[in-house]
Amino acid sequence: MFERVSSIDGTFYLCCSMYVGRRCALAPKSLWTSRGHRNIMVKKKGKSKRITLKDKYKIQRRVVETHRKNRKQAKRDAKAGIVRHDKKKDPGIPNSWPFKQELLQSI
Repeated sequence: MFERVSSIDGTFYLCCSMYVGRRCALAPKSLWTSRGHRNIMVKKKGKSKRITLKDKYKIQRRVVETHRKNRKQAKRDAKAGIVRHDKKKDPGIPNSWPFKQELLQSI
């Protein structure tokens, strides 16, 4: 009555024996392709990561420009005596940890 039909990713679908070789009603029709006497599910392709060279070099230029601005600003701040403190990193101690406050104070 029902037959197991395998897909490319290794999962199995049950299809009625009279529908094997035709489109199976259990999966969307846009995902099926016919190979031989069975229908096999086709994986969708992801978005391509190709980028035009114009965009690639534009991004690189902006990164270099931003880093240059940050370095210049840091020099100005150091000359003016402004000290910028970065945010302290979270040590990753969970709230349920016993004696958390004492541990944080010792750090």
